[in-house]
Amino acid sequence: MYVGYALYLYSSSIRVHTKLLWLFVVLVGGAIVITISVSLSWASVGATIFFSFLVALFLGAAGRVNFQYKTYAAVVFYFVIFAIMAFFASLPIISSAGRVLVAVFISYLVLKDYVRFVLGEWNQRMKVWSLVIALLGTQMLWVSTLLSVGFLNVAALLLVFWIGAVDIMLNFFSGTLNWLILRRTVLFFVIFSSLVLIASWASI
Repeated sequence: MYVGYALYLYSSSIRVHTKLLWLFVVLVGGAIVITISVSLSWASVGATIFFSFLVALFLGAAGRVNFQYKTYAAVVFYFVIFAIMAFFASLPIISSAGRVLVAVFISYLVLKDYVRFVLGEWNQRMKVWSLVIALLGTQMLWVSTLLSVGFLNVAALLLVFWIGAVDIMLNFFSGTLNWLILRRTVLFFVIFSSLVLIASWASI
């Protein structure tokens, strides 16, 4: 019922058709996977409510392009990225080239929709940037699975990379990228990735 309602809301808004399509597909797909993987209990009810909230944010963001709703879209986007990374980190991804390619493909499609939504355009250079970020993110995922940390910690580490990489990309194409932003992003990555690793190893 949740999926049907979400699809109805999505298709009923003309302005949404060309925006965030793949982000929506991955979000609803995640809802399906979670709700069918757990028994009909409070956990499944909670998962449905949570994903319904995210879809509500998604639909609001897709219908309005301003700072407030771009922030909502960022919340949904980074949650979806975290979920993708956590899902693939929980699998033996290093033993399957197919899973690596799927991770790259899904990450690229979600990033494509988000960048096109935020910047209002999509060109060849943005395609290359997005593909490079998706490839680097998946390579880091592959390397991170070799560390003695849990899959959620791996996803958190990858989320730090994605936030920094996407921030640089958006600032570059917005014409606002400078050394101050680069230093801030590098400092953000070093501090928070170190915190994730320290917390991971401290819990072992």
